[in-house]
Amino acid sequence: MKTTHIAPSDSAGGSLQEALRVAGRDDALLVFGDDLSCGPIASGDPVERATWWKDEYGWPGIEENIRSFWTRVDASEGKLVLWFGRHSARELAFRHAWAWRVVQRRYHAVDVTGLRIPVTWGNGTDGVIESAHAVSTIPSTGLATLFDSERETSSDEEASYRRQWAKLMAEDAPFRIITPSGLISAPNDCFDHLLLAHSATDWRKVDYVVGDVLGLNSEPYLQMSDGTLIGRVAALVDQGKLVADGNPYEIRECRVRLPKP
Repeated sequence: MKTTHIAPSDSAGGSLQEALRVAGRDDALLVFGDDLSCGPIASGDPVERATWWKDEYGWPGIEENIRSFWTRVDASEGKLVLWFGRHSARELAFRHAWAWRVVQRRYHAVDVTGLRIPVTWGNGTDGVIESAHAVSTIPSTGLATLFDSERETSSDEEASYRRQWAKLMAEDAPFRIITPSGLISAPNDCFDHLLLAHSATDWRKVDYVVGDVLGLNSEPYLQMSDGTLIGRVAALVDQGKLVADGNPYEIRECRVRLPKP
């Protein structure tokens, strides 16, 4: 039976799809489009998730993605291979949720965390990732080298992921971030200080501010996505902590600055 690979995000899915092509494999691929490192998780209801994304970030359409993903997982036959990295909040949150949801079925996993991976970069040059963080940050050439390296997960490992996810669901915090001891709940303003620190009293494009925060705060963990940061920029504008010239969600046109004294 055909192997089905599970990607924890759209960006990881794109790289895995290309890796399958590079490796000449006809395996199936399922991509999870939600980001469970943020927003409500207590009910697990796709409608609640979709409403939150639309209200907070103006992102419609996620409900059908969530429903179809789990339906296709349940209907899939053969070997399941889950890909993730423990240094990405988004991928680790999905790993927890997967263990919570997929209980009665055996599966395998590829944990890329800390792996040394030879890659070919987009400009055609060869290089090495010395210690991988996440599936989403590994080029397809690197992911192609990891096929058939998966291992079957243990019952103790799965139980640990489920216990922690149950705790996180009960807390139902706005964000989930990574610490040395694992994934924990975090408040709504946990990234605001970074956005304010990379803003100034002169105008800066939203994509510049968000790009700076992402680029300069990716070690040792990938804690946030550009989408969640853009939403927090909009919240800071609403709170008067930033001033906007335009719609903050139009990141290439809108400019923001700190209020002048």
